[in-house]
Amino acid sequence: MRELLESREVPTFLDHTALRFLSEARACYAQQDLANTRVIDQGREWLMLTWLGDASNAALACLLRHRGFDATDDQLGVQVLKQAHSTDHILHALSEVAHAPVPPPDVLLKNALNLQREKWDWALPDALLRKSYASLHLDLPEAVAWARNLNSAAR
Repeated sequence: MRELLESREVPTFLDHTALRFLSEARACYAQQDLANTRVIDQGREWLMLTWLGDASNAALACLLRHRGFDATDDQLGVQVLKQAHSTDHILHALSEVAHAPVPPPDVLLKNALNLQREKWDWALPDALLRKSYASLHLDLPEAVAWARNLNSAAR
């Protein structure tokens, strides 16, 4: 999506309405400087624009929940409720994500619900269910790499 918004090329398969929406999206992307924006303050929550896939956003949300934040993966990235946290708190937590060892799936998904997604998941012991879920639905290396990039850009 990011490449499409940053490009000047127009896909040939778009109709008139889609071309108008693409033009509006590109104008908004440029106006809001989303190419350089990583965290947007939305009042009671932050929206972290990761430009990653669902598995990476889910992993990043899990890593932040493990550190005490109320985080959910979103279509655009990860939403984090502010509650009593400051921007420095979340940046510190992301620095920890970037540099600390990744917890094993049974620890990371300790309080997770609705992990049964596949046909025979009900038959798995909890530890194996968490490991299976993590391998299929979380891209932990990419989430950690994003946190490292954010951390190095902040320096």
